[in-house]
Amino acid sequence: MNKVVKASKPRHHRQTKAYRAYYEARSNELDPITGFVSRFCRAPMAGVSVVDNDQVLLKSRVGLSIDRFSRSGAFCAHAVDSKVSFFEVADTRHDSRFRDSPLVRGEPHVRSYAAAVLIDANKARIGTLWVMDRVPRRLARRQRCLLVAMSRHVMAVLSLLYEDHATGLPNRRGFLEVLQPLLETWRRESVEAVLVAFQIRELPLLRDTCGWERTDQFLSELAQSMRALCRFQDEFCARCGDDQFVLTLRLLAGGGVDTTLKRLACLVDAPFRAHRQVLNLHLRLGVAKASGRAISAVDLLDEALLAAQQATLSGAAVSYCGADGTHARRRELGHVQRVKAAFAAGEFVPHFQPQIDLAAGCISGFEVLARWQAREGEHMQLPEAFLSAFEIAECLQDLDLAIVDQACAHLRRWLDSGLAVPRLLCNLSRATIGQAGFLAAVDRVLARHLVPSQGIGFELTESHILREPVRARVLLDSLRARGIYLALDDFGTGYSNLLALNDWPVDCIKVDRSFVRAVDTDSRSQNLLHLLLGMSRSLGCAVVCEGVETEAHLAWLSAAGDSYLQGWYFAEALSPDLVPRLAPLFVRDAGLGKTPCQRARSLAARIHDAVGVLPPA
Repeated sequence: MNKVVKASKPRHHRQTKAYRAYYEARSNELDPITGFVSRFCRAPMAGVSVVDNDQVLLKSRVGLSIDRFSRSGAFCAHAVDSKVSFFEVADTRHDSRFRDSPLVRGEPHVRSYAAAVLIDANKARIGTLWVMDRVPRRLARRQRCLLVAMSRHVMAVLSLLYEDHATGLPNRRGFLEVLQPLLETWRRESVEAVLVAFQIRELPLLRDTCGWERTDQFLSELAQSMRALCRFQDEFCARCGDDQFVLTLRLLAGGGVDTTLKRLACLVDAPFRAHRQVLNLHLRLGVAKASGRAISAVDLLDEALLAAQQATLSGAAVSYCGADGTHARRRELGHVQRVKAAFAAGEFVPHFQPQIDLAAGCISGFEVLARWQAREGEHMQLPEAFLSAFEIAECLQDLDLAIVDQACAHLRRWLDSGLAVPRLLCNLSRATIGQAGFLAAVDRVLARHLVPSQGIGFELTESHILREPVRARVLLDSLRARGIYLALDDFGTGYSNLLALNDWPVDCIKVDRSFVRAVDTDSRSQNLLHLLLGMSRSLGCAVVCEGVETEAHLAWLSAAGDSYLQGWYFAEALSPDLVPRLAPLFVRDAGLGKTPCQRARSLAARIHDAVGVLPPA
């Protein structure tokens, strides 16, 4: 017997980390199986047990009131350590291995035991589905067969409850059930450890280009690399969401968090091969201190994931959750919940900022900008107050589409009233670029409001296009085929590749306001703007200069040549009810004057008169 235990125990120990989640709590989902087995085998006691290195946990039970007991001498431990798939003891008092067991000598006075061993896909023996009786007996053949068959169902349920299918890692539930008692152990033993989280934003692109099967192969490789980083018994990794991964790491003696994170270097920038392509992850890490704090597993996980979100949004390699991370996380999540509730209540509305055609002397279009009207009578809140919340909630694409829908509804009403409103340009986020159903949604919006595709356009940020080149190209080609106008927003702030304009089917570029801000005083800004304007025109693209706020900006840009202007010098983003007041300015030469600068100055004055605002100082 000792020889059998010695041979199989190391194999079980190697599997302990993979199945840690099984050992931490009862699983009510198994109770129907346990109850059925008890009735079918006519046994007063039945259950599902899993065996750890030093204890046995009852994941489900009928007829017993205990949840854990020592591994030493346990029926389940002997069954797991044996080489058989079905283990049976007909009379415990006549078996030297069990006659002195507390379960035999005292309540519930077990006299017979039968179990089917729980065996996973990797042939690891992790526990048993068992029945016990107070009288000596053996199970009938059909009862033995059913017990073995139901053990496979138990493994399937356990896998669904605690594992991620693609990687074999614990899922969120499995991770949390392991992490909670681990936090208590670390706090009790003063172990220094951190929880590290990261997101793989490239997953949608990988699925589109390589398919689900090859993507799962990539995730399996990633999981293997993560497991290799876990050197200690209390270090383990998990997949807590589609693109969310976490792992616990001990702080090495004499080293801080930064030293420990160096262990992740091979993972962070590791190239992974998928379908003849090499994918570089460039992961952004979120770190939360796991030890020395009275914090729940759920709160700690949320802190690490929030830090990973912040790292991704800021572009930082690592983002740390500070000592007040719990309060900051709650404030952040509270804000996210308020924004989501406001979105559901329809509090996000489009406003319209006019664009000026210098050559024609008229309003040539409107950029559609989202605003948050939190309460009646309060000031509109700008995107800085809510965009990050939409990104954290991963519903920025819903905001984009809602603004497009509302803008088209306003356009339909204006057209029906005889107003020849120029083109409306709506912004698309990176999340929307990656959304598979966006094109179909746009088609539905245009059809519902009977809006011609030439009446709207979309602005896509340069950096977003170049980060999602495959998806962006498909989207741009499809929009262009529908006759929808396309503008490249914030040009010059991303990869600043002017030659890339040859490769993108865009009608217009929008020069970022940072180039315009100092154009009247800084020679470098002037040279850059001359370069951008000249090369863009040579490529046949219209140019819109954003951020025109002063008379000096207007004078310099007017002298630089034909372009389109936008900024607070003319107007801020206007509410929908103010747009019809600008109807006389939609026609050519609405601005009076001999030069482009004079016409633009005249347009600004007429806009201010129409909407009732003071001209800029």
